[in-house]
Amino acid sequence: MKTLQDILYKVGALEISGQLDLDIPMISFDSRNISKGGLFVAVRGYQVDGHQFIDMAINKGAAAVICMELPRTLLDGICYIKVKDSSLALGQLAANFYDRPSESIKLIGITGTNG
Repeated sequence: MKTLQDILYKVGALEISGQLDLDIPMISFDSRNISKGGLFVAVRGYQVDGHQFIDMAINKGAAAVICMELPRTLLDGICYIKVKDSSLALGQLAANFYDRPSESIKLIGITGTNG
């Protein structure tokens, strides 16, 4: 299992409130899918802003939250990480969580002009 500090590598945290030595079993940007100890990433979409669901994710068991705006009230025992762009952070977090699989991909390109 990865710790929060492990998966924050190259994420570019602007502000951190809380402990980073948490074991993180899963990452989700959908508050309905969060389980105990999970990391919730509040992503702004075209129709819905994930920041509206931070409280719901915490109530479902999220131990940490990645967001672009910190909530007015920060709860004890929850780690809040403020980033510039949570969508970009989500990609880096996922890569770190799964041991950066793209670094070990072998790619072969075949090109041609007539076929």
